[in-house]
Amino acid sequence: MLLVLHILAVASFGFFWSLCVPTQIVMWWSDAIILGISVLVTILWEQSKSWGHFTALQQLALVVLALYRFARVWMYAALPEDLAGRAIRKESGRFDTFKLIFVTRSATFVEHLWPELDRSWSQLEASWGPEYASR
Repeated sequence: MLLVLHILAVASFGFFWSLCVPTQIVMWWSDAIILGISVLVTILWEQSKSWGHFTALQQLALVVLALYRFARVWMYAALPEDLAGRAIRKESGRFDTFKLIFVTRSATFVEHLWPELDRSWSQLEASWGPEYASR
C-alpha cells in the first residue's frame, strides 16, 4: 500500500511539474532532479525487494523527497501571485488585452463596487487614451 501511495505521489508531482513549472526558471532543474531521484529510488528499492524495510537513512531520504515535493506544490498554490500573472508569464510576458467578467447576485454589492470600477476605468482612459484603453 505504501508503494502505491508513493508512486501516486511521484506521478502527481511529475504531472504538476510538466504542466505548471515553466522551463525558464531555475526551479525547473531542481524539480527535474528531485523527480528523477524519486523515480530512481522507487525503482531501485522495489527491485531490491527492500521496499517497506527501510533503514533510518532511507526513511530520512524518503521523507525529505516527499517534503520537497509537497513544499513545491504548496508554494505554487499559495504564492501571492494571481492567476493572471501566471498566465502572462506562461505567455512569455505578452499582455495585449484584459477582459474582466464579474458575476454577482447582489445588486447592493454592485452599487458599492461600480463607482470604484468607473473611477479606475476613467483613470486608465485618461492615462492611455480612449483608443488604447478600450482594446
